[in-house]
Amino acid sequence: MTGGYAGGRCLLNNTEYFSNGTWNKSPSMLMHSYASCMAQLNDTYTIHMGGYGTKECDVVGNPTNRVLLYDWSKSTWSEIEPMRKARSFAMCGALENGEVIIAGGRDAQGALSSVEFYAAANGQWT
Repeated sequence: MTGGYAGGRCLLNNTEYFSNGTWNKSPSMLMHSYASCMAQLNDTYTIHMGGYGTKECDVVGNPTNRVLLYDWSKSTWSEIEPMRKARSFAMCGALENGEVIIAGGRDAQGALSSVEFYAAANGQWT
């Protein structure tokens, strides 16, 4: 679980994961986020895409195209190649071929019908 809306106009950057019946804290993300999407790439990496905000109290801003990668083996976040389109409230998932798909959502102009694919092998969005 990452980020969230804290009420007022502020976003969260904290993260937690559920394991063996218990919620555990993990390192804070490099940005504050709300309405983002996450997918498990493999046993080592989780990808966090888009949403609103980059600063703590930026909920009224526009969606972002920022993408973060969590490395479970090192317990660290890093920023990777951004998506081509900023989007919030999108749907995403990992595909059997090792890619991630993110579809729909909203940008600053309204609803999106576009789809992007992230190829972890070369770090590129198409």
